[in-house]
Amino acid sequence: MRFLRRSSAEEPAPVWASPMDAGEYAAFMRLVVEILGQRLTSPTPNEGGGLEVVDESGNRSTVGLANLAQVCHHAPRSEWPGVIATHFSAILEKPEAAPSSIEEARPMLRVRLIPDDFEAGSALGELATRPVADGLRAALVLDHPRTISYVTTDVSGQWQTSAAELFEIAIDNVRQHEKPTVERIAGEVPLTFLLGDSFYVASNLLLLDDFLDPRTPHGAIAAAPNRHMVVFQPIVDLSIAGSINAVLPIIHQAYREGPAPISPDLFWWRDGQLTLLPVRIENGNVGFYPPPEFVEVLNTLPSA
Repeated sequence: MRFLRRSSAEEPAPVWASPMDAGEYAAFMRLVVEILGQRLTSPTPNEGGGLEVVDESGNRSTVGLANLAQVCHHAPRSEWPGVIATHFSAILEKPEAAPSSIEEARPMLRVRLIPDDFEAGSALGELATRPVADGLRAALVLDHPRTISYVTTDVSGQWQTSAAELFEIAIDNVRQHEKPTVERIAGEVPLTFLLGDSFYVASNLLLLDDFLDPRTPHGAIAAAPNRHMVVFQPIVDLSIAGSINAVLPIIHQAYREGPAPISPDLFWWRDGQLTLLPVRIENGNVGFYPPPEFVEVLNTLPSA
């Protein structure tokens, strides 16, 4: 049990486990090894944020821990055993069967936002996704009673329904069944947040027109740093400059702390389209590099 001796020394948490401190990380890993070890043989940590495990058939696989660490960081320590046990029960259970027809699939379809470099496991095959912005994709998923599964092109092809229609169904299900809480911060630097426990809160970035108040031809600045948050603000006047400065650190902190980080980037939402507004943070300084079209809009705005 050499790993447990290292953890007891409370070494700093690795990058994938930030923002845990050393004590949190040591306690977290002790619980993970204990709980997962009750179900699988010799869970062994690796440097990439996962555990190498062996199942009853002798098959080796890697169980990722980064999202779980982020969830535990935000939960009381007393709840960690239940959170960890529930997490592993969900991912280790036999996958729930995919619907055989569009009629069966229709009420289960949802959309989740994922980064371009998202990896759901090669065994799943090619995922049914579509690009929505630089670095960002929308993925079709099935919301089962106990778990969520990503739809592959092989599975969706059996439903004899176009990809466009499937995404339309999935987006509408998010609109109807996954309503977030809306929180507005007024004042000199206004911002609006969509928040909630649903795994599909971030998907409301694709439905921003449902939440814009006031509506404006210039659209809004917007971001979806993790699965439980969208932050945006309509572009009405030059107060948007203050909103941009205020939102950038919020986005980066929410992306870093998760759970399930999606994108640290800021986007320009206009007429249902998302355009990347590049931001660079170097040595504590924030650099904002908007495209010329966005600058032209800013130059036409009235004073706040």
